[in-house]
Amino acid sequence: MPLFMPFKAAQFGHTLRSTCLKKKTDVTVYIKTSVMIHHSHISCQNLREQIRKHQICFAGNKQLKIYGMLHCKSGKRMNKVNRVFFISEKEAIGEGYRPCGHCLAPRYELWKSNAEN
Repeated sequence: MPLFMPFKAAQFGHTLRSTCLKKKTDVTVYIKTSVMIHHSHISCQNLREQIRKHQICFAGNKQLKIYGMLHCKSGKRMNKVNRVFFISEKEAIGEGYRPCGHCLAPRYELWKSNAEN
């Protein structure tokens, strides 16, 4: 699922009008969408199913803003209320999360060197 999805305002019962043209126009508006899933909002069965279907590929800590692989030992110790799931690394980065220093060490080092500059 893309981070930005187009929709027509009419889909939501609204009509956008152009003030300068004085007529109705169809306007495509982009809204930010996120498929970040909170662990406390998903059942264990549904979670396993989404992991099997590769709809969930990364986990993150919403308090520390760190994301990593699902098999990471650091991530497995995290409290369930702080755990969130992402479909892609791009989505995690887009939400402001940084790579885990354990399971994503090369990406973490790159992030760290960019943060220092």
